[in-house]
Amino acid sequence: MNKETNKILETLELLLESCPCINIPGHEDGGYIYPFVWEKSKQGEFNALNLSLSKGWLQLTDHDAIRTSSQAIEYAKSFNSFSLNEDEFS
Repeated sequence: MNKETNKILETLELLLESCPCINIPGHEDGGYIYPFVWEKSKQGEFNALNLSLSKGWLQLTDHDAIRTSSQAIEYAKSFNSFSLNEDEFS
């Protein structure tokens, strides 16, 4: 990592330690802010998809796996046992 980038990251970490809750208007129920470094040479272009993949929020799969798993799902053939009869609920 670049020396200047490392220095900026360390400064941000120190600032956040002294003030763990940063109030962002409209996000009162939000979480905490954690600084991070994005190294384009290692992680590619910074965008929402690459960030989600690097944080483990998303995983790539292929369309054959999705098709196979969706075909294995059994759907109800009919709703004969489904009733909105109010007498059954009392």
